[in-house]
Amino acid sequence: MIFTQYDITIPEYFKFNLDMRGPHPMASKDETSSLTFLLSLPGGQTEMLSCNGRHMIFTGEHLPALRPDNYVWCANDYMSSVYFELRGVDFPGSFYRSFTHTWEEIDQMLLQDEDFGAMLKMRNPYRDEMASLSLDQLPDRQNRIAAIYTFLKQKISWNGQYGLYGNEVKKAVKNGTGSNADINFILMSMLRDAQIPCYPAVMSRKDRGILPYSYPSIQKLNTFIVGIADTDSTLVFLDGSVINGYMNTLPPVLMVNRARLISETAGGRWMNLSKLGKNQIRATVRAQIHPDGQITGDRNAVYMGQYAANLRRRYYAAKDSTEYINQLETEENIKVKKFETRELNVFSPRITEFLDFEKQATVNDDLIYVSPMIFLHVSKCPFIQTERQLPLEMPYTEHILQATMLTIPEGYAVEELPKPLNLKTEDGQDIVRYNISQSGNTINVTYTFIANKLLHLATEYPTVKMFWENVAEKNNELIVLKKQ
Repeated sequence: MIFTQYDITIPEYFKFNLDMRGPHPMASKDETSSLTFLLSLPGGQTEMLSCNGRHMIFTGEHLPALRPDNYVWCANDYMSSVYFELRGVDFPGSFYRSFTHTWEEIDQMLLQDEDFGAMLKMRNPYRDEMASLSLDQLPDRQNRIAAIYTFLKQKISWNGQYGLYGNEVKKAVKNGTGSNADINFILMSMLRDAQIPCYPAVMSRKDRGILPYSYPSIQKLNTFIVGIADTDSTLVFLDGSVINGYMNTLPPVLMVNRARLISETAGGRWMNLSKLGKNQIRATVRAQIHPDGQITGDRNAVYMGQYAANLRRRYYAAKDSTEYINQLETEENIKVKKFETRELNVFSPRITEFLDFEKQATVNDDLIYVSPMIFLHVSKCPFIQTERQLPLEMPYTEHILQATMLTIPEGYAVEELPKPLNLKTEDGQDIVRYNISQSGNTINVTYTFIANKLLHLATEYPTVKMFWENVAEKNNELIVLKKQ
C-alpha cells in the first residue's frame, strides 16, 4: 500500500483502549482538540455542548501487501493496523460505566448463557441406546471415551461448520448432522452419563486470529472443543469435527496455543493445545539391489497422530484402494506388489502399513546409482522465497524415523557413499540425523527428522531455509555401485 491514513477524534467522555499492531508500525500524531456538539433535547429544544477531544492521525506509507500464504494461518494477525476498543464512558453528572471484562467474567457470561451454559446440563439424547455399549466392561476410561465417540459419530456427522453455541442441537439430532458445537454438547452429555468429567475449551480458530490475553472479549471466541478427564490428573481433547483423527489428534486449525478451559466448579484456566499428541512415522525398509538395477523389498511403517489422520484423509479421498495405490506409486516412483494396513478404518491413534515394492535404479554401463533412502522424506526444499516478511507457522510437531537395509548385488562394490549428517537449528528444536554405513554386502541407513518448533520469526527465515535445503539435498544423495 503506497499511502494510508486514519484520522479520528474521540470526545473526552469515551474511553478507549488503543492497540497498534504489525511489523511496520504507522507514524502517529496525538493531540488535544476542542469539540462542539449540537444536542437535540425533548420538546424540540437544542443545546450546545463543548468538550475536549483526543485527535489522532495514523499514517502508513509503502506498507508491504499481505498475500495468501501456506505457512500463515491468519495474515491479519501480522497486518499493520490500529484497533480501538471501548472500555467505558464517563459523562458529566453520572458515574463512570465500564464495558471491559476479565476472562473470568467472560467465563461466567458463557456459563449463564442459555445456548452455552444451559447446554452443559442437557439430557443425553442417546441415553437408552448407550446401554448397548457395555461401557462398564471396557478396561479403562480411554476405551470408554473412544466407544462413546464412535457411537456418536454413527448418529451425527459434522456438517463442516464450526460454532460456539448450541441453539441447533435438537435439529442436529433430528437431521443427523450438525456443527462441531452441536456435536460437542451432545458428546459432553453422553460423557456425563458415563461418569466421565468433561469441560468445554473455548477458543479462536487459528484461521480466525489469535485470541488476545490483554483485551478479553467474548466476540473473539468462535468455537470450542471438549477436554475430557482420561485419568484423575490428565485431560485428552476431542472435537465433533474429528473424522480421521483421535483423542489429541485434532484438525490443526484447532490446535491453538490459547484455549480457555471452563469449569463450573473450578473456574477457567488457559490451555496450550499447539503440541497435542505424538505425530510420528517409524518405518523399516529392507531391500535387495539386483544387477539390472531393479530394487525389490518391503516397508513396514507405523503412522501416529497427524500422520495417521493424513493417511486416512488421502485414502478416503481416493475413489478406491486401487486409485490410492496408483497415487502412492506415482509419488514414490515404485511399483506396489502387495499392500496391507491395520487400524485404517477404526477410531485409533495409529495405522500400520505393510507393502512389498519394486523400484528401478539408474544403470550406466558398470555403475548403478541408488537412492539409499528408497522412500524420500523431502525431495525439494519447500521454501523458495529469497526473503520473507511474515513468520513461518508450522501446523504441528513432526518426528520421522526410518531405518533402511540395502543388500548390494554380488560382484558389485561401493564406489561412492553419502556422508553422514548431524544438523540442528541454533535453538536445537529442529534436528536431522543421517547415518550410513556398510557391513559386508549390506548398507544400513538410519534417518531421523524432528521438528518441534511451530513458530519461526521472519528474521529466522534464512536459517530455516538453509536447514531444509540441507535436508532435501541429503535425501537426494546417491550410492554409486561399481561392477568388479
